Amino acid sequence: MVYTAEQVKAKQLEHNNARANVTPMYAQLKAVFD
Repeated sequence: MVYTAEQVKAKQLEHNNARANVTPMYAQLKAVFD
C-alpha cells in the first residue's frame, strides 16, 4: 500500500499523540510502584 505524504504526516501525528497520552500513564504507574 502506498501512502501519500499527507497520510504519512497524519499517521505520524496520530502516533505522536498516542505516545504523548501513554507516557504520563507510565509515569503515574512508576510513581505508584516506587
